[in-house]
Amino acid sequence: MQRPAKEYSEKGKTVGLCLRFTKSLYDTDSLVVMDSGFCVLKAIIELRKTGIFSSALIKKSDTGQGTWTGLKSISILKLNKLERLIRGKEK
Repeated sequence: MQRPAKEYSEKGKTVGLCLRFTKSLYDTDSLVVMDSGFCVLKAIIELRKTGIFSSALIKKSDTGQGTWTGLKSISILKLNKLERLIRGKEK
């Protein structure tokens, strides 16, 4: 017998897990701070679509080169553009 699919499983494992964990916060404009293991851009976008702001810690890599494993920096303009894209006000 096969298990039924978990809610939001079509969005991927990490994204689905983030959405299931935060379901009680939908449409509250709450802020969720996540560990770097959950730092997936698609999850951050999907959470924002549900009315949740999110942030994730991005750790420095162990390569010794001073590079970052995730995003180096995001300007306010890029964040504003992302917000407009999410809300469907820009293409």
